[in-house]
Amino acid sequence: MSETKICKRCGTEYPATTEYFTTSKGNRGNNKRYLKRTCRKCTNSDVNARYHRVVKHETAKKKEIEGPKERIYTCKLLPYSLELNCYIRSCPGCKRDLPANTEYFFSMKNGKLGVGGHCKECRGFKFTPILDVEEGYARCPKCELDLLVNEENFHIRKDGKNGFKKTCRKCIGIKEAQFRKDNLEMMRERNHKSDIKRKDFKKIWRHEKYWADPESFAIKNKENYEAHREQRNLYTRNRYKDNPKRYEVTEMRWRKSSVGRASVNKCRQKRRALKRSLPHDFTAEQWITCKEHFNFKCAYCEEDTMMDHDLDQEHFICVEDGGGYTVGNIICACRTCNSRKHTSNPFEWFPLQLSYTKEREDKILNYLNIFDMSGIQQFSLF
Repeated sequence: MSETKICKRCGTEYPATTEYFTTSKGNRGNNKRYLKRTCRKCTNSDVNARYHRVVKHETAKKKEIEGPKERIYTCKLLPYSLELNCYIRSCPGCKRDLPANTEYFFSMKNGKLGVGGHCKECRGFKFTPILDVEEGYARCPKCELDLLVNEENFHIRKDGKNGFKKTCRKCIGIKEAQFRKDNLEMMRERNHKSDIKRKDFKKIWRHEKYWADPESFAIKNKENYEAHREQRNLYTRNRYKDNPKRYEVTEMRWRKSSVGRASVNKCRQKRRALKRSLPHDFTAEQWITCKEHFNFKCAYCEEDTMMDHDLDQEHFICVEDGGGYTVGNIICACRTCNSRKHTSNPFEWFPLQLSYTKEREDKILNYLNIFDMSGIQQFSLF
């Protein structure tokens, strides 16, 4: 068996001969001691890489010394025409002699005379006539309107003419809107991914924007809500038709919550007052002041409720006797006292209760102010 040797570079095992390895110190036959560590393939690849590095370095030095060379163009160039005030160039595709301007050729920085080789018709486009436009204006190729060259009408582009794009903002917006309509699913997936990535950033941005000017932010929200009210109503109705059970569950949860109970109670009390043509101008802020006046306790028994939303809006004078849904007729009471009183007269019902005291009577009367400004009428519990 002949001896073998492993290449240190590629790791392959070859016979230890000069066919696969080069000698390191002269030609001493196939002795394993005097063969190189790397095989002939690896050594040749290293030599080629070194050669290319040297060549690149030499060519770079030559370019620095000699400078840039002039390009030699093989395309046919006809003489200059005084009538058209431009050179004439032959298209290699249709072989027609055409003026070398942007009316017949596309602009190209590296091309001869600043235009491309083939004409516009050979590339599948129409010839666009060059029209005279005033200074500071540009013509949009789609809508064909002369517009001022500024950020309001055109998007910024560093490589573009005058630092702006050719098409105006309106035409680009129409094109983007059509693209969104044609690719709704793709746009939704893209927006969903971007929302997940920028979730924290959006929260901070909205918070800063709101507290910078909260009044204008609230006005804009109201205007937006009024402008799109019909669209939102249609959207919610259609969504309810598709998933009625889901909406029933969410509505029950909302009705049991503190916000839901308060809003449902407010609507019910207003409806009752409207039926009897009674005043109904009690607001949520007035309800908070009422609870604060009675220390978030029942006005009749002063028992502590487990939660703030356990207190009910009690009509001091019931609706049947002409009591409206106003500040001068609403107090906070627990459910037991509210159900016990029902439609009875407060001047007859409250003194018969065990929780009755003179202090509580004065506290209720001071809050309600149930007397006329002239002092003709004055109510008391006796």
